[in-house]
Amino acid sequence: MAHQLQAWNLIPKEDEYLCPNCGFDLKLNNASDRPDGLRWNCQHKIQKYHHKEESCNTHVEFRYGTWFADAKLDIFQTPGFVNLWVENAPICLISHQLDISLHTCCNWSSFCREVVQYTMPTFNEKLGGENIIVEIDESNYHTFADPHWRCGYTTTNIEEWIHPGSIVMSDFWSAYNTLNRHGYQHLRVKHRLQFKDHETGACTNHIEAHWRASKAIITSGGRRKSQIAGHLAKYLFLYRCEALKLNRTIEFYRLAGQLYDPTKPTQLNLRVGPTEEERNEMMLE
Repeated sequence: MAHQLQAWNLIPKEDEYLCPNCGFDLKLNNASDRPDGLRWNCQHKIQKYHHKEESCNTHVEFRYGTWFADAKLDIFQTPGFVNLWVENAPICLISHQLDISLHTCCNWSSFCREVVQYTMPTFNEKLGGENIIVEIDESNYHTFADPHWRCGYTTTNIEEWIHPGSIVMSDFWSAYNTLNRHGYQHLRVKHRLQFKDHETGACTNHIEAHWRASKAIITSGGRRKSQIAGHLAKYLFLYRCEALKLNRTIEFYRLAGQLYDPTKPTQLNLRVGPTEEERNEMMLE
């Protein structure tokens, strides 16, 4: 199991993980007294304070600094949860299949959304260009008591994200009425009459399909303001995997390993270790 986790980049490889005490390589060894049966050990010989050489004898927990460092799940249950989560399995089904509580499933679902949210690629380039079509639309993520709006584009930020000269297609929402004044070719479609304007070809079917698909993965109880960004990130993650023909599970593990990397001392506030000269002095002749 450990080799598979290393292949997925969820735990470091032995030649990548340095001892926080002496800076030499840690080795993954069996440890019957640990929950996962494994632990990182350092047995390199070092010289302490000009005394005789002794074993470093530093131990690091198997999960320390990894994506599942604080997880209470069994090491075999974690991949099972991820496999079902990336396939959009209902929480109740995951709970039944893995024999874990609904509360734990909800917490882990939130944890997984955080991974895809914080590792989501960001793009600062403008969309469109001369005579290039850009569809815009607004959408409402809400519960009956607490509406939340997430808009595709409005006139307040459209100049920041869309090149002038683009062909902008939208519905007849009043916020879009002044787009022609900003250097855009604005085509509109009135959905009460038709889904596509037969004269201009204007339609917003593609962007509306994305809004609709992103809402389909959210249960009615999950549309809280604090959770919307994570749900959108999950949809974009799944869409990106499908578009690029990526294995969802392996791609998720890659992102999780990238976000939680115990080999980076700055992330764990570990000291980098000794300099090359100090290491040479500590090495056993």
